[in-house]
Amino acid sequence: MSNQEQSTTTVPITAHLFPFTSPLEGPVNSKDFFQFAPTTSIAHQHNSIATYETIVMGRRLIGYGVDLPESCKGHIWQHVQTPENRDEHEEEEEEEQKPRLIKKSEQPVSRFVLWKKDTAPNDQDARLKMIEDWHTVMDAVHEPIPL
Repeated sequence: MSNQEQSTTTVPITAHLFPFTSPLEGPVNSKDFFQFAPTTSIAHQHNSIATYETIVMGRRLIGYGVDLPESCKGHIWQHVQTPENRDEHEEEEEEEQKPRLIKKSEQPVSRFVLWKKDTAPNDQDARLKMIEDWHTVMDAVHEPIPL
């Protein structure tokens, strides 16, 4: 594969959904600071979902790897502040910042890992059910209407 071909292909990325928030926003060096591996605990292993284990901020996390359906592509978005357009006579006032969404990822998110503290998510987890239910709704919305 040539260099030009490599730059045009998109590699899907994995998103991580943590059971906590952080006031920090921006990139992190996750290759050095966030490491996880398949779980060795039989109590937390799932029979059909890849199960992972890590420690973050001193807390043990167990996570399920969830593949998104082929027809579903996700992207990472971020709110940014942009100045509002104003008339010339209002230039003297301090520019007001208006939030706007911008797409942060060019590559599609095709997989995510759902993390939970001290125990594995269960099959009835609301976040897992939401993905299944949303996909059902999405298929129904995009199905052709017979005339």
